[in-house]
Amino acid sequence: MSEIPEEIKAIGAAIQQSKQELQRIFASGNVEAIKKKVEEVREVIKRLPEPFRSIETVQTLMNLSMAFLQTGRIQDAFEYSDDGARIAEALVEQLPDQPQPQDLLSGVLSAKANLLLTVGKIDLAEECAKRAYALAERIFNKNDVRLTKSLRNLGVILGRKGELAEGEKHLLRAYTIVCLASGAQSPEAQMLTEDLVNMFLAKEDLESAEKYARSNFKKVSELATKSPRDELILADSASRLGSLLVKRGNFEEAEGLIAQALSLRENSQSDNFNPIGVAYSLAQLAGIQEESGKITAKTEEMLIRAVDIFATAKGQQSPEVANSLNQLRSVRMKRAADRAKNGETDADDGTSTTRVVSENRSVLNGGGDSSPLRSDPFGMTDLDRKKMAALGADDGESRLMLAQAYFQSSKFLAASILLTEAHDLFVKQEGPGGEKTKMAKQNMMVSHMKRIDQLWLSAAREELMHLEDELSKQTVSASLTDDSGFASDDEEPPQPVKKTAASKLKAPATAAASHENKKNKLTPEEELFLRSLDAAPKAQASTCVIS
Repeated sequence: MSEIPEEIKAIGAAIQQSKQELQRIFASGNVEAIKKKVEEVREVIKRLPEPFRSIETVQTLMNLSMAFLQTGRIQDAFEYSDDGARIAEALVEQLPDQPQPQDLLSGVLSAKANLLLTVGKIDLAEECAKRAYALAERIFNKNDVRLTKSLRNLGVILGRKGELAEGEKHLLRAYTIVCLASGAQSPEAQMLTEDLVNMFLAKEDLESAEKYARSNFKKVSELATKSPRDELILADSASRLGSLLVKRGNFEEAEGLIAQALSLRENSQSDNFNPIGVAYSLAQLAGIQEESGKITAKTEEMLIRAVDIFATAKGQQSPEVANSLNQLRSVRMKRAADRAKNGETDADDGTSTTRVVSENRSVLNGGGDSSPLRSDPFGMTDLDRKKMAALGADDGESRLMLAQAYFQSSKFLAASILLTEAHDLFVKQEGPGGEKTKMAKQNMMVSHMKRIDQLWLSAAREELMHLEDELSKQTVSASLTDDSGFASDDEEPPQPVKKTAASKLKAPATAAASHENKKNKLTPEEELFLRSLDAAPKAQASTCVIS
């Protein structure tokens, strides 16, 4: 194989540098500066010989087109897409027998089809997608994985047009090729499964949608290993099938699948772990229990945890937080109505309107503990304790890494404990002025403050729902009045809502002081957390800086 000439290497390096500069300018949003830099990049590319000159130019233009599309500048996206297509067409005419120019044009046409589909020009999108597929089929073998891009685009567009049989045929062929090449558990196979399911869902064909979701789940279950990557893909596949079964009214099987997805996501050790997936599973599972009429205290606990994760990851004002809070309010009112109907009180079902018992933590020391910390659904699980116990006695780095995972999952108690231990270890190893010591201390303070916010927000939220329960009871009483709007002579007027102690909450001077007059026994982890709060200086940071 001949060595690349030094001149070509130098041109390649110059092109790469120009592209990096273009990316920085693009991030600024200055369109005029972007277009000026594009022309400079093209001038550098012109130093390459053909066909590399045209290929590099087309790829640059199509990347720009996609970037403009993502930022909502549709006209600029079309401008660069059309320019790239023109150059690719010319290259195919110059080298009609070469596969590389045809592959390039096929990719350009596929991208342009997506762009046209975005603006609703389905017929033009179909035309581009069919040309792209024809070119790809001409140069690749029938089971070549490089065919799948054009097959997928054409299948999605045909499905959007309502030609389900043709769309299904192309998507299924792409799915089969990917499964042969990479397996049903590959990300590409999951993406194509999602396309097939969504195509039939859009036409309200739930039976066909379930068929493909179930088929993929069966294959993934059979092929999945214990690797973190495979477990997350299995969780996604289980969640997809569970969601479809909810639409079909099969709540029992759906609940099992979503519970499986939740367990896999919560216990994931993958580098790609995303706590948002846990929150969605919690909300889904709670929704299934509500729809099937199996609401319990655990339903509320799951929704509270989902709210907290969404708030941490997406912000308090996010739609996910609002939806979960509405769902939680609905669940609380239904439970209150059921208890009132059966003549029960809050104590009858072992819960309190101002206390939540953890869904997933084992009650230590014989159970029955009603400490406010013990009632928190973001505390310590048996699995958490096992993970901590497995850490080496002097392993501060592993404690930092595990603390990061807990912080992202809104388990601030576990994160605080780990960071306190890591800080103490680093002090022994490198002294109080060491870099690791400082980082552990800063992260410890952030976790402490997040934990305090979590507890007070939970208390405030519970009190708000308690007041709503009281108001709903008044509403029921009011509905029993006569036509004049006044209560009948044999009925007592509803009593005004009294403010409870929880509605006058004030932050304690120290964390331990807030529990001075409480007789509830704390777990060892909770006692360590409280002691570390009182001993620690006040934190100023509001976000975790674990890297």
